[in-house]
Amino acid sequence: LSFLGVWELPIPGFIGSTAGKVQTQEGPAGSFFKGVLSTVLATPCSGPFLGPVFGFTLTQPTGVTYAVFAAIATGMALPYFIVGIFPSLIRFVPKPGPWMETLKEVLGFVMLGTVVFLFTFLDSNYFVPTFALLISIWIGCWWVGRYQKTKGMAGFMQWLQAAAVSVTLGTLVFSYLGPSDSVIDWEPFSKERLAELRSKGSTVMVDFSAEWCLTCKYNLAFAIETSRVKTAIEKRKVVPMLADWTDGSPEIKAMLESLNSKSIPVLAFFPPNAKNTKESQPIILRDLVTESQVLDAIEKVELVRPPVPDMRSRTAG
Repeated sequence: LSFLGVWELPIPGFIGSTAGKVQTQEGPAGSFFKGVLSTVLATPCSGPFLGPVFGFTLTQPTGVTYAVFAAIATGMALPYFIVGIFPSLIRFVPKPGPWMETLKEVLGFVMLGTVVFLFTFLDSNYFVPTFALLISIWIGCWWVGRYQKTKGMAGFMQWLQAAAVSVTLGTLVFSYLGPSDSVIDWEPFSKERLAELRSKGSTVMVDFSAEWCLTCKYNLAFAIETSRVKTAIEKRKVVPMLADWTDGSPEIKAMLESLNSKSIPVLAFFPPNAKNTKESQPIILRDLVTESQVLDAIEKVELVRPPVPDMRSRTAG
């Protein structure tokens, strides 16, 4: 975000003044501290590459560890050695200019790409809450960036407010979107199982959802996985099925298309099979739903349940 200009990462004043003094200092001591400063400034760029190397050295003998760090130091100093030996090469070193700002912004997108790459190592249950947490942090950074030039207590209060917003949003998203124990005992979806349940006279509620679907997560937390809905489906013996489309299941895609849907969330209520085709049609709720809509759908789907034959009258006949 700093690379993209949303905000500028502030550098403490004492570091800036120290860096200025180091730049003007000559002799062996000046060269040494310039090297230290260059290493510190290079840390954000080299960190992703050196992290695995440092992890490797923790399991190696002392001699190997020193050799690895010596190789890193040699690589860091190599450009300076080459330019020192061949001073004429300094003309190939790019001069400061507008290109630096463009490069910084391009690298910002590279860093965002790194975030996407790191997401591949996350458990799928944490995709949505982690992404939402990052957005809450980005909002805090944006907030600070708008008032970054504010000094004194007013500036401190802006930092405090931004931190409060990030922490509050982050806590909320992990509380409501993160993995949690299900209130409802879901059964995995399959077309064969759905047909079997309906043929046996059961009403089936199918939630078409995915881990990457924010609206699905919201519906599940606030409209479906509630005590009132759980009581209603248990009372009416509705079988809950979860059609998890996270991996792009062809079976679930085909089922969605049969319901004239191309996207999720979709909540479908299938009545038991009946001779009347219209009575066998599911009740479908799409996009954002409320708890009352879910309860109403459960009531309506019960109205089209085929009547149970009166065995006593049949016996009497």
